Amino acid sequence: MDGGPAALIQVRDLVKHFPVRGGLLARRSAGAVRAVDGITFDIGRGETVGLVGESGCGKTTTGRMIMKLIPPTAGEIYFDGRPIAALSPEQEKSYRRQVQMVFQDPFSSLNPRMTVGNIIAYPMRIQDAYTGPARDQRVRELLELVGLSRYQANWYPHEFSGGERQRVGIATALALDPTFVFCDEPVSSLDVSAQAQILNLLKDIRKEFNLTILIVTHNLSVVEYLSDRVIVMYLGKLVEIAATAELYRDTLHPYSKALVSAIPTPDPDVERERAQIILRGEIPSPLDPPSGCRFHTRCQSYLGDVCREVEPELREIRPGHFAACHLYAEAATTPTGAEPPRALDHMI
Repeated sequence: MDGGPAALIQVRDLVKHFPVRGGLLARRSAGAVRAVDGITFDIGRGETVGLVGESGCGKTTTGRMIMKLIPPTAGEIYFDGRPIAALSPEQEKSYRRQVQMVFQDPFSSLNPRMTVGNIIAYPMRIQDAYTGPARDQRVRELLELVGLSRYQANWYPHEFSGGERQRVGIATALALDPTFVFCDEPVSSLDVSAQAQILNLLKDIRKEFNLTILIVTHNLSVVEYLSDRVIVMYLGKLVEIAATAELYRDTLHPYSKALVSAIPTPDPDVERERAQIILRGEIPSPLDPPSGCRFHTRCQSYLGDVCREVEPELREIRPGHFAACHLYAEAATTPTGAEPPRALDHMI
């Protein structure tokens, strides 16, 4: 997208299939779960991007591949222009320092046998950063940065509330001054008041440190509050990408429309009058996804054979707004004198 920030993360034709074994001693291949099936997008430097979709759509798997926690089956991920699959051991150590993760469950992600001071300092020990008294000072600064007291460095995780534990997780992610932070459902296990506090904290630190953030969630209200851009995913495929305000104002893909229509409103009168789109049927199995458009089995705008037989390409329907739907095959933007629209090559 012209005028946007330079890409820090570039994902190109990314695929992740998990083999399923069967038969005696589970040696025979019984197929593969197609968790991520050929996706392409960019994340600009300093940008916050929300990756949304129902459980099982592949969004967390995508984030874990960016973090190099699991290898892709095919495709490439670039960080600052360099393919992460080809990093040398020294380059990989630097990469691990620049990319950090905030986990979904703040309790299970913290070692119960370590004080939070030691938990926050652990990445620094691994990377040989902030040695001696400087490390202790850094821990105290991080605790205060996330709204905790420096005197709580000697506390253990069980002595904190859920929201406070997530603050510790965020402090740990910031310990090495990262460039990119992957937030995997960072508030889904918290109560509403704690969710608001953590979201405000993430917004503040993003601005203060110019962080690039990928936030994975099924909660579109969270994405609307935090993100600059939204990527909607369904059954391993990208179905819509747009600036946050644009997507919520004028959603294009039928699946995205259903997700947005499910967001509750605080006004009971508006809520009663609001038309919610109810998706019928179950999500198809990623072991055997439908042919053509993967959403056609649940789509209320179903066009017929073209949806069942031809996979729609992710195209730019309006400037900066991409959708993979046959409804918009003739509406894709074509500037005067330009070639006809092509499938998405890049996002920025």
